[in-house]
Amino acid sequence: MSYLIGIDVGGTNTNGVLLQGSTILATAKAATDHGHLRDGTRQAMTELLKALPQKRAGEVTLHLSTTLATNAIVEGKGDPTAVMIIPG
Repeated sequence: MSYLIGIDVGGTNTNGVLLQGSTILATAKAATDHGHLRDGTRQAMTELLKALPQKRAGEVTLHLSTTLATNAIVEGKGDPTAVMIIPG
Protein backbone atom coordinates (compact mmCIF):
# COMPACT_ATOMS: atom_id res chain seq x y z
CA MET A 1 0.00 0.00 0.00
CA SER A 2 1.37 3.42 -0.87
CA TYR A 3 1.13 6.61 1.15
CA LEU A 4 0.98 10.26 0.12
CA ILE A 5 2.16 13.23 2.16
CA GLY A 6 0.93 16.62 0.99
CA ILE A 7 2.38 19.84 2.41
CA ASP A 8 1.11 23.33 1.53
CA VAL A 9 3.16 26.31 2.70
CA GLY A 10 0.70 29.18 2.98
CA GLY A 11 1.02 32.79 4.04
CA THR A 12 -0.14 32.12 7.62
CA ASN A 13 0.03 28.35 8.15
CA THR A 14 1.77 25.32 6.73
CA ASN A 15 -0.77 22.50 6.39
CA GLY A 16 -0.11 18.83 5.83
CA VAL A 17 -2.00 15.62 5.25
CA LEU A 18 -1.05 11.93 5.22
CA LEU A 19 -3.19 9.77 2.94
CA GLN A 20 -3.41 6.05 2.32
CA GLY A 21 -5.45 5.84 -0.84
CA SER A 22 -8.42 8.12 -0.20
CA THR A 23 -8.26 7.69 3.59
CA ILE A 24 -6.87 10.55 5.69
CA LEU A 25 -4.53 9.05 8.30
CA ALA A 26 -3.31 12.32 9.83
CA THR A 27 -3.28 16.07 9.41
CA ALA A 28 -0.80 18.67 10.64
CA LYS A 29 -0.67 22.45 10.97
CA ALA A 30 2.25 24.71 11.81
CA ALA A 31 2.76 28.47 11.70
CA THR A 32 4.56 29.74 8.59
CA ASP A 33 7.67 31.76 9.46
CA HIS A 34 8.57 33.76 6.35
CA GLY A 35 12.16 34.13 7.56
CA HIS A 36 12.56 30.37 8.06
CA LEU A 37 10.16 28.53 5.75
CA ARG A 38 11.75 25.16 6.45
CA ASP A 39 10.76 25.29 10.14
CA GLY A 40 7.00 25.05 9.56
CA THR A 41 7.52 22.51 6.80
CA ARG A 42 9.74 20.38 9.06
CA GLN A 43 7.26 20.59 11.95
CA ALA A 44 4.32 19.49 9.79
CA MET A 45 6.38 16.73 8.15
CA THR A 46 7.56 15.41 11.53
CA GLU A 47 3.96 15.15 12.79
CA LEU A 48 2.87 13.31 9.66
CA LEU A 49 5.81 10.88 9.68
CA LYS A 50 4.95 9.91 13.27
CA ALA A 51 1.55 8.74 12.00
CA LEU A 52 3.04 6.38 9.40
CA PRO A 53 2.78 2.71 10.37
CA GLN A 54 6.16 1.44 11.59
CA LYS A 55 5.92 -1.72 9.48
CA ARG A 56 4.67 -0.51 6.14
CA ALA A 57 4.93 -1.92 2.68
CA GLY A 58 4.97 0.41 -0.27
CA GLU A 59 6.25 3.83 -1.12
CA VAL A 60 5.73 7.25 0.41
CA THR A 61 5.23 10.09 -2.07
CA LEU A 62 5.68 13.74 -1.09
CA HIS A 63 3.81 16.63 -2.72
CA LEU A 64 4.95 20.12 -1.73
CA SER A 65 3.11 23.28 -2.79
CA THR A 66 2.97 26.92 -1.80
CA THR A 67 0.79 29.97 -2.32
CA LEU A 68 3.52 32.41 -1.27
CA ALA A 69 4.32 33.63 -4.81
CA THR A 70 0.63 34.08 -5.65
CA ASN A 71 0.03 35.94 -2.38
CA ALA A 72 2.97 38.28 -3.08
CA ILE A 73 1.57 39.15 -6.52
CA VAL A 74 -2.00 39.68 -5.26
CA GLU A 75 -0.82 41.79 -2.31
CA GLY A 76 1.62 43.80 -4.45
CA LYS A 77 4.60 42.77 -2.33
CA GLY A 78 8.07 41.94 -3.55
CA ASP A 79 10.57 43.61 -5.84
CA PRO A 80 9.56 44.98 -9.24
CA THR A 81 10.39 42.59 -12.05
CA ALA A 82 10.35 42.67 -15.83
CA VAL A 83 10.30 40.16 -18.66
CA MET A 84 12.40 40.69 -21.77
CA ILE A 85 11.21 38.99 -24.93
CA ILE A 86 13.64 38.87 -27.83
CA PRO A 87 12.20 37.63 -31.14
CA GLY A 88 14.10 35.05 -33.08
